Amino acid sequence: MNIRTFTGAERDRRVARAGCCNRCGFQEENLVAWACAVREGVHCEECLANEVADSSEGTRIVYLPEMSVEAFSSYVRVLAWASFAARAELMHGHDFASGALPAAFSHPSSWTAKLRWKTISEGLEDISASTVSRGDLQKVAEASSFLVGRIEHTSRRYPYKSADEAVSALGDESFARSFRVLKQGIPVKRIRSWGAPGSTFFMLANRGAGSRSV
Repeated sequence: MNIRTFTGAERDRRVARAGCCNRCGFQEENLVAWACAVREGVHCEECLANEVADSSEGTRIVYLPEMSVEAFSSYVRVLAWASFAARAELMHGHDFASGALPAAFSHPSSWTAKLRWKTISEGLEDISASTVSRGDLQKVAEASSFLVGRIEHTSRRYPYKSADEAVSALGDESFARSFRVLKQGIPVKRIRSWGAPGSTFFMLANRGAGSRSV
């Protein structure tokens, strides 16, 4: 699908009018305003990839009929944030039961923190890591294993090279019902931007800070 993405004042106007991703409701500085011949919208990158069946280099299709696009987008972002937080040693054993982020992330300094490890596996192999940090790293590894396993399952059972190829073989409705499109990673720069006021993640961190002060 050929789409046009807006920039500058037009992009800002469309994003301000939408307020959040039209599909999952996520709020961040980097929402994408776009249009094609028959549709237009404002979406986060995760939802947009599924809206247009993105086939750009590095994207993967995942057989995941039990998870909605909205849930998938949130899951992918939480994994990316958790990997960042664990590698920066800022999760501090947080269990997420309250639906909030660790209170530390209500402070801008946490979002600019230096990463101690480049990858989760590097951290798990570091014998100098504390017990708490190792537990946080392991928690992220376990949460990621579901998606990794599903990607491997999809590659074996549905050997389509791209979303375009899968849509051509299955049809738009069948593809949208059963598959999710996964973009190639979320850059650390974008994750850091989630600490901006008004971002969903920043608001979740402030909820955590508020609950801890009660």
